[in-house]
Amino acid sequence: MNGNYVANTTAVSVQDWMTVQSDAENNMIDASYFKLRELSLYYSVPVSSKFNKYIKGIDIGVFGNNLMVWTPSSNKYVDPEINSFGTGNIQGIDFSNIPSVRSIGANLKLTF
Repeated sequence: MNGNYVANTTAVSVQDWMTVQSDAENNMIDASYFKLRELSLYYSVPVSSKFNKYIKGIDIGVFGNNLMVWTPSSNKYVDPEINSFGTGNIQGIDFSNIPSVRSIGANLKLTF
Protein backbone atom coordinates (compact mmCIF):
# COMPACT_ATOMS: atom_id res chain seq x y z
CA MET A 1 0.00 0.00 0.00
CA ASN A 2 1.39 3.35 -0.99
CA GLY A 3 -1.31 5.45 0.73
CA ASN A 4 -3.20 6.25 -2.46
CA TYR A 5 -6.92 5.66 -2.93
CA VAL A 6 -7.68 2.44 -4.82
CA ALA A 7 -11.24 1.39 -5.66
CA ASN A 8 -12.28 -2.00 -4.29
CA THR A 9 -13.28 -4.13 -7.28
CA THR A 10 -13.27 -7.50 -5.49
CA ALA A 11 -16.68 -9.13 -5.65
CA VAL A 12 -17.97 -10.64 -2.40
CA SER A 13 -20.96 -12.94 -2.06
CA VAL A 14 -23.79 -11.95 0.26
CA GLN A 15 -23.11 -15.04 2.39
CA ASP A 16 -19.46 -14.10 2.86
CA TRP A 17 -20.31 -10.47 3.60
CA MET A 18 -22.93 -11.40 6.23
CA THR A 19 -20.56 -13.88 7.87
CA VAL A 20 -17.85 -11.24 8.19
CA GLN A 21 -20.30 -8.60 9.46
CA SER A 22 -21.72 -10.86 12.15
CA ASP A 23 -18.31 -12.11 13.28
CA ALA A 24 -18.12 -10.78 16.84
CA GLU A 25 -14.34 -10.82 16.92
CA ASN A 26 -14.15 -8.26 14.10
CA ASN A 27 -16.40 -5.90 16.05
CA MET A 28 -14.75 -6.20 19.47
CA ILE A 29 -12.93 -3.30 21.08
CA ASP A 30 -11.08 -2.93 24.35
CA ALA A 31 -13.73 -2.21 27.00
CA SER A 32 -11.42 -1.01 29.75
CA TYR A 33 -11.91 2.56 30.92
CA PHE A 34 -11.22 5.00 33.72
CA LYS A 35 -13.86 7.51 34.77
CA LEU A 36 -13.54 10.34 37.28
CA ARG A 37 -17.17 10.25 38.31
CA GLU A 38 -17.11 12.53 41.34
CA LEU A 39 -14.59 14.81 43.03
CA SER A 40 -15.27 17.10 45.98
CA LEU A 41 -13.08 19.28 48.16
CA TYR A 42 -14.38 20.88 51.37
CA TYR A 43 -12.79 23.08 53.98
CA SER A 44 -14.06 24.10 57.43
CA VAL A 45 -13.12 27.73 58.05
CA PRO A 46 -12.09 28.45 61.64
CA VAL A 47 -14.51 30.91 63.26
CA SER A 48 -12.91 33.62 65.39
CA SER A 49 -14.16 34.14 68.93
CA LYS A 50 -15.52 37.56 67.86
CA PHE A 51 -18.20 35.90 65.67
CA ASN A 52 -18.51 32.69 67.71
CA LYS A 53 -21.81 33.63 69.37
CA TYR A 54 -23.47 34.24 65.96
CA ILE A 55 -21.82 31.72 63.67
CA LYS A 56 -20.79 28.27 64.93
CA GLY A 57 -19.22 27.06 61.70
CA ILE A 58 -18.45 27.88 58.08
CA ASP A 59 -17.85 25.15 55.49
CA ILE A 60 -16.98 25.91 51.88
CA GLY A 61 -16.48 23.45 49.06
CA VAL A 62 -16.36 22.71 45.37
CA PHE A 63 -17.56 19.59 43.59
CA GLY A 64 -17.62 18.08 40.13
CA ASN A 65 -19.40 15.11 38.55
CA ASN A 66 -18.42 13.21 35.38
CA LEU A 67 -15.24 15.23 35.01
CA MET A 68 -13.26 12.87 32.77
CA VAL A 69 -13.50 9.58 30.88
CA TRP A 70 -10.43 7.75 29.56
CA THR A 71 -10.87 4.91 27.08
CA PRO A 72 -8.33 3.19 24.80
CA SER A 73 -7.78 4.72 21.36
CA SER A 74 -9.91 1.98 19.78
CA ASN A 75 -12.85 3.10 21.94
CA LYS A 76 -12.51 6.90 21.83
CA TYR A 77 -16.14 7.73 21.07
CA VAL A 78 -17.98 5.53 23.57
CA ASP A 79 -18.88 6.21 27.20
CA PRO A 80 -19.07 2.68 28.66
CA GLU A 81 -21.88 3.65 31.05
CA ILE A 82 -24.22 4.82 28.27
CA ASN A 83 -26.59 2.29 26.70
CA SER A 84 -28.56 3.02 23.51
CA PHE A 85 -31.25 0.52 24.45
CA GLY A 86 -32.28 1.90 27.85
CA THR A 87 -32.81 -0.74 30.51
CA GLY A 88 -32.78 -3.72 28.15
CA ASN A 89 -30.40 -6.63 28.47
CA ILE A 90 -28.30 -5.66 25.45
CA GLN A 91 -24.82 -4.71 26.62
CA GLY A 92 -21.96 -3.00 24.85
CA ILE A 93 -24.05 -1.46 22.06
CA ASP A 94 -23.70 2.27 21.48
CA PHE A 95 -24.86 4.43 18.60
CA SER A 96 -23.33 7.81 19.45
CA ASN A 97 -25.36 8.69 22.52
CA ILE A 98 -25.03 12.02 24.23
CA PRO A 99 -22.24 11.81 26.83
CA SER A 100 -22.93 11.91 30.54
CA VAL A 101 -23.67 15.39 31.86
CA ARG A 102 -20.73 17.13 33.53
CA SER A 103 -21.56 19.37 36.47
CA ILE A 104 -19.36 21.66 38.53
CA GLY A 105 -20.52 23.63 41.56
CA ALA A 106 -19.72 25.21 44.90
CA ASN A 107 -21.21 24.95 48.40
CA LEU A 108 -21.34 27.33 51.33
CA LYS A 109 -22.69 26.07 54.66
CA LEU A 110 -23.18 28.34 57.64
CA THR A 111 -24.03 26.86 61.05
CA PHE A 112 -25.70 29.21 63.54
